[in-house]
Amino acid sequence: MYKFIFSIVIFLMHIWSIQIIAQTKRVDSLERLLNTDKMDTNRVIHLYTLSHEKRLLNDYNAALTYGLQSLQLAQEINHERGIANSHNYIANVYYFKGNFSEALEHQKTCLKIKQEQSDSLGMAAALNNIGAIYDKLCKYTEALNNYQNCLQIQNKINDVAGMAVTINNIGVVYEKQGLNEKAKEYHEQALNLIQNMPSSNTDALSNIYLNVGNFYLKQNSYKEALSYYQKYLKIKEYAGDKHQMANAYNNIGVVFEKLGNYKGAIKQHQACLDIMNELGNKEGMADSYNNLGVIYEKKGDYADALKIHFSSLKLQKEISNKKGMATSYVNIGIAQTKLQRYKDAQHYLNKGLEISKDIGSRKLIQLCYKWMANLNNQLAAADDAPINKRETYSLKALEYTNLYNELSDSIK
Repeated sequence: MYKFIFSIVIFLMHIWSIQIIAQTKRVDSLERLLNTDKMDTNRVIHLYTLSHEKRLLNDYNAALTYGLQSLQLAQEINHERGIANSHNYIANVYYFKGNFSEALEHQKTCLKIKQEQSDSLGMAAALNNIGAIYDKLCKYTEALNNYQNCLQIQNKINDVAGMAVTINNIGVVYEKQGLNEKAKEYHEQALNLIQNMPSSNTDALSNIYLNVGNFYLKQNSYKEALSYYQKYLKIKEYAGDKHQMANAYNNIGVVFEKLGNYKGAIKQHQACLDIMNELGNKEGMADSYNNLGVIYEKKGDYADALKIHFSSLKLQKEISNKKGMATSYVNIGIAQTKLQRYKDAQHYLNKGLEISKDIGSRKLIQLCYKWMANLNNQLAAADDAPINKRETYSLKALEYTNLYNELSDSIK
């Protein structure tokens, strides 16, 4: 069954992690400055910096408020750099809230201004961020185009840290497309580059650790995956970054599940779900429900698994996450098949296949074919199956098996 593994496509442009206490003190200091600020560029900087700090503290409403105030003032005083940076920080908030359409609009505006200013670093950062948003929207061609354009700029200005981030992000996209050899090549390039990066660059280091851990997990190299996840979690715990701590709990839960430690896996996924619920992150909640549903299914508790998958589907629909919706439909179809509710199973598997084809997810398409073959084999073998239908079911099963095998060579 398909499981969500949290990956990070790394946002650039003045993003850093510090401890919660230091962040809170910084927020207090900046808010005091607002009391004496004039309506000038300094106030713009203080406002968008507050937006950033509040986002790091997972206070998305306040972060958005400060970002919008910064944008309004920057526009009033015609401060172009402030306008661009405000759009970036607003985009960051929308991204972490799961509102990718708004994030894309603001990030594109940021890019346009950075291009007009011939700001190479700013252009590269905006292109990377746009690639990250397209990745979330499952528009992988657009994501790769933006990442490649970003990489060209970073190479010209010898931005080694930025190159490592972008190369890592490209690897994530190839991984999602099922192009694992290309993904491995890019992940290894990113790891080689970070050997020369300062340890203080925690955002880039931690997120590369996360994505490389994801890759090894998908290659069934559990020891290596767990090692990178633990490195990632250590950095995020020190920073007090709840959102990314939740990601780490989720992924460690997936490793435990693979090792057959279902009790430990449920504990980790529940910890992730609790944090995502606290943060109001519907995407994270939906993914956690999905992973919990998979584990209950492996335990043979199909009824509870089905309820949990429906909880995931409801949230995926609310945030218009096509890949998440496809995954939930497929997992519901699998659970229904195991409960021998064949009509319902066929309905949900067909829904999952339709969306999977629309977004070009070969792994999900293959999973649909596998379970459609399984479903038709069960129908053909059923004691109460009409004799004239058994051959039809068997032929359908063979058809889906052949389609499944055709995809196998391209998904390794």
